[in-house]
Amino acid sequence: MPFARFRKDFKICGTIGELGQKDKLTFSSLIHQINAGKKKNYSDEEIVDAVIRAVSPSIKFRTYLEGRDDHTLATLRKLLRCNFREKDATELYQELCGLTQRANETPQEFVFRALDLRQKVGFASQETGSTLCYNRPLVQSMFLHAISTGL
Repeated sequence: MPFARFRKDFKICGTIGELGQKDKLTFSSLIHQINAGKKKNYSDEEIVDAVIRAVSPSIKFRTYLEGRDDHTLATLRKLLRCNFREKDATELYQELCGLTQRANETPQEFVFRALDLRQKVGFASQETGSTLCYNRPLVQSMFLHAISTGL
């Protein structure tokens, strides 16, 4: 008798809630989990279903997602970016270009803010339909420039 290979359903850890709501997933965390699911060979459909299940049932965004039947992962990522009010790749890259340390910010906080921004530029550039694609070496060199001039 051949052994059936069982695989767990893909699940998102955490809940997608209203913008600014405490103890809810951030956009970066959600995209990280989506990318991890892709690396583990979950299908786009399984990932889309898991993301929809992770949206708090009390918000209209979930109702909207459940009412659509034409989901693709690329479309869902765009909708998530809008729901989280995240900037697109160009806006994020421009922010990285002009990044400076704030008066009340420690050097460590500045570096972590720059690292987060660098990561967000990468996420946004990977999305299908992004107006401009910023490759890793370009983003990395701008990140290093921002660190050296922004401190």
